[in-house]
Amino acid sequence: MRYTVWFLDSRFPIPDSRFPIPDSRFPNTQTELQTAIKTAKYYISQGERREIRHP
Repeated sequence: MRYTVWFLDSRFPIPDSRFPIPDSRFPNTQTELQTAIKTAKYYISQGERREIRHP
């Protein structure tokens, strides 16, 4: 499962360890969804393009 936030001012998606992704054994939990949303909002506020890979 991947959550991707794209911004045109950056060429390459960069994983960010400041936002740990919840355990992959629970890929569709509400907590994980909320984490992804909060992470995306943070990146948007920073004007960055990031890609979070879920194993």
